[in-house]
Amino acid sequence: MKRVYVISIFLGLLAGALAIGFQNCSSPVRFTDQKHLPSSKAPVSDEDSNNHALDISFPAQPSDPQDSIFIGGGGNSGGDPDDDLNLGDGGGSGSVDGGSGEGPGSIGVDDGVADPDEIIKVEMNCAEAKLAGSLKTLTHRVRFDNPRDIEFPFGMPKTGDVCRFGQADNLSMKNEFIRARYEQEFDLPLEGKHELCDMKMEFNMQKMVYDDIFYFSLNDFVLASNSKTTTSALETSVIQVDGKSIEVYKYDWLGVQGKPMGDINSTADDYCVASSLGLSSCSWPLSERSGNMQVSLDRRVIIGLGILNGNSTAPSFRFVTTGDNDPSSDCQHSPIEFDVTIDYVER
Repeated sequence: MKRVYVISIFLGLLAGALAIGFQNCSSPVRFTDQKHLPSSKAPVSDEDSNNHALDISFPAQPSDPQDSIFIGGGGNSGGDPDDDLNLGDGGGSGSVDGGSGEGPGSIGVDDGVADPDEIIKVEMNCAEAKLAGSLKTLTHRVRFDNPRDIEFPFGMPKTGDVCRFGQADNLSMKNEFIRARYEQEFDLPLEGKHELCDMKMEFNMQKMVYDDIFYFSLNDFVLASNSKTTTSALETSVIQVDGKSIEVYKYDWLGVQGKPMGDINSTADDYCVASSLGLSSCSWPLSERSGNMQVSLDRRVIIGLGILNGNSTAPSFRFVTTGDNDPSSDCQHSPIEFDVTIDYVER
């Protein structure tokens, strides 16, 4: 019995020693694995990420009026637009003033939705290109002539139907309905893939006139129109800025064709992209009136529109005027001319 008891004690001591040894050996292994984690690329903390974003961010909205984007009419037409269009001078104008946006924005593209991540990527690319001296700039003059001058050039009688009712998807004449349109498109000479960083338009503040409804677009995304009601019937995409969504509409003639015009001659029904969030401001006269036109857009809206377009095609402006039943003045506008400057990054 004594011999068995001694052996039991010995075996118990031996087992305890082995257990302690294994415990001491396993601890350094786990500790060593933990210590090796920082040698890999560690996730950036929220604080570091925010600091980095601040380092590369642009001003949210230019404070200098010269940095604003303007689209104006009149150009160098050399005459009173009212005489060109046989329209009377008059007071009253529709306007939208959205104020200005603040803080860095965030935009991206996924099935017609500009999500908050892509704009940060574009802003970083633009900032890095600017620091490296590789940021590209294009300046070009854009002009949309009076459609009547296009259809009936110098030396020809300024008579006839500009709207071309009943042709090319235009409908027959019907009072106070969108029945026909005249479209002009202007492609900028920007080749290859690119990312838009900013865009400014400058023009001479001169009077312009149009009749009846106009749609002004960039890559067919409507920037401005005197008919919010019909614009909002178009296909919708979304740009997200500061956690809020901006609805943008893609121009399509069949999407507005045949819709009632509303009281556009006496009541403003203006659409100015992103004005509801204070990221744009617009103004223009009522239909058949004479006045100045201007549109000012936050650069985040420009970046978002570029992303929605895939940044794969040259920027293209389109100016559309519509008519209901008056061949002598419908589908017309006085000449519109402006200089556009685009900052971009080649991809």
